[in-house]
Amino acid sequence: MLENLKEIIKSRKVVVVFPGQASQYKSMGLNWYQKFDKYRQVFDYINKKIITEYKNYIDTDLFSIIENEEKLNITLYSQISI
Repeated sequence: MLENLKEIIKSRKVVVVFPGQASQYKSMGLNWYQKFDKYRQVFDYINKKIITEYKNYIDTDLFSIIENEEKLNITLYSQISI
């Protein structure tokens, strides 16, 4: 997976835009996840990192966060989701 991400970055100019907190909303990004393979690859890569490497800090996965409006309003979860 990481190799695929490296190839995406090598082959194109990549821009990452991060909106500010309070711009989050339930199910954000799921339409892109369903439509764009590259977005899905990056999302899955980040989700795997959250589950494996950051499990001591964040007790859930990214899908659970973006589907839970209450969690999305908590800074710990909204920051990682955005």
